[in-house]
Amino acid sequence: MNLKLVIEQWKIDNPESELPSDIPTLNYADFEEVCQDLGIKHYPTFEECNSLWNEMSDNLKISDKRKFAINRASQMSFELCKIPIHQQINAALGLYTPERCLYITKRIDRYRQEFHRLKTLIEKANTIQEIDNVLLNHHYDRI
Repeated sequence: MNLKLVIEQWKIDNPESELPSDIPTLNYADFEEVCQDLGIKHYPTFEECNSLWNEMSDNLKISDKRKFAINRASQMSFELCKIPIHQQINAALGLYTPERCLYITKRIDRYRQEFHRLKTLIEKANTIQEIDNVLLNHHYDRI
């Protein structure tokens, strides 16, 4: 899901919304946390975002769908890898033991490889259904 586009559409559909335009939309957890920290009461739930994304994606042309699917595959890679950014930075700086740095690097690389596999399949897909199937049949859960 392209959360930024979903939130923009949700704000159009909900003009009474108090959502500022600079809320981070990299992932829903960060978005929700910022909304709560700012005391915003009316913002879309995760389920509403998914539903709206499904409605929006039904109306996309295949080239747009490809772009959004590649973006979603990338987001999934970051979200499902579950290596916090501070640990990634610490590993990149060599602050952990060599074994820990190697573990983090290899884990990230496996998710990166899966993203590139999905991207290639998405680029080769000829229909929106084929693109959707690529995302549904990811191998992130096997890593």
